[in-house]
Amino acid sequence: MDAKGKLRGPASPFPRVKGGLKPAGGLSDRETQSLEAAVEAHEKRIDEAVFALYGVDGLPE
Repeated sequence: MDAKGKLRGPASPFPRVKGGLKPAGGLSDRETQSLEAAVEAHEKRIDEAVFALYGVDGLPE
């Protein structure tokens, strides 16, 4: 499987979730916090997929 294919799975829901945070004027604080948590979780999954793809444990400090 090529690199793009390996990242497609973890990254596919990300644009839809992050798009929900755009100012629509109708999100409650709870909804905003929930979407922010979902974005962070997806970002973490994408980071982990990239680290696995390159065979590293994380970003250098």
